[in-house]
Amino acid sequence: GTLLPDPLQIRRFDASTTSRTTRVARTPHSEQRRANMEAYKLHPLVLVQVSDHHTRMKAQLPPGEEPPRVLGCLLGFQTGNREVEICNSFEVPYTMTPSDVPGGPDVPVFNTTFLGQQQERYKQTFSQWDVVGWYSTGQEVVPQVDLQIHRSLAALNESPVFMLFNPKANLGAANSGAAGGAGGKSDGGPGVATKDLPISLYETVVHATDATTAAHQTFEPAEYKIETVEAERISVDHVARMSAEQSAPAGQYVAHLGSVASAVEMLNSRVETLLLHLRDVDAGRTPADHGVLRAAAALVKQLPAAGSENFRKGFLAEYNDTLLITYLAAVTKGTAELDVYTERFNTAYDKHSRRRGF
Repeated sequence: GTLLPDPLQIRRFDASTTSRTTRVARTPHSEQRRANMEAYKLHPLVLVQVSDHHTRMKAQLPPGEEPPRVLGCLLGFQTGNREVEICNSFEVPYTMTPSDVPGGPDVPVFNTTFLGQQQERYKQTFSQWDVVGWYSTGQEVVPQVDLQIHRSLAALNESPVFMLFNPKANLGAANSGAAGGAGGKSDGGPGVATKDLPISLYETVVHATDATTAAHQTFEPAEYKIETVEAERISVDHVARMSAEQSAPAGQYVAHLGSVASAVEMLNSRVETLLLHLRDVDAGRTPADHGVLRAAAALVKQLPAAGSENFRKGFLAEYNDTLLITYLAAVTKGTAELDVYTERFNTAYDKHSRRRGF
């Protein structure tokens, strides 16, 4: 199976949570720089969406075949001076192009048209959200490739964050007690147990020793904490109750649906039995029991009359409300398309006017 972050672990993480990675040697300058770095707040929705993206790609492949790398953008906003909250994400298609470095591996290049369209769609609903970074699956950072992807987002964010999701981490063994504390480290390989989330956050740091040496960028780990809202806490709690180890799904909502399904099945069975008895009485195969017939007649009279005037009025009112919502959605969509067309027309007209000297 493919990894899905354990919701119980998500709920246990607090402000002391850090990305699981080996720290680099620190100097007084790096300590001062790290003190000024952003504090990242990561929502569980992002973890679930990235895991779902990887799972869907893997499910489309034959068993045993390694899924391709999945990429996407992170959405969020900045609060205060140095706090960045990562609220959502969306996947972005990409194409492989030759590397800028001679002899280097091919580099994924985002579909900028799709990326811009997705960003505009989210802006219509969440105006405060911007692209704050990007995510990828993998067991470790590949600087030759990842730095080029990172720099390609400079037009959207001058200092994006990179989130690496490791689908090879074995959280199941950790839950059974195979690993140590929450600060354990792992190389991310198959079968390695860890109680950390399979997520690492990185940001770039520019290194320049002197004026004669060219500056270069490197990825350095960034600290983060899990931030949740009430709706996410309810969802995470619901998913936690539907653990894969359980024989049947639990949770109040699932239990309620199960009881409703059982009640409907029992009602259907009893109605079929009653209908069969009435058919036998009508055919003369069973003697008539007037008490049963009176009870059946009373039950039928309790049902709402589908041909009554009140029923028709209520049905038409609900039907018209549904059509009105559908029409409003169509008008909204058409207005959005018209706005895009108007913007493109104005852009083309301005260029045409400047060309003619108006």
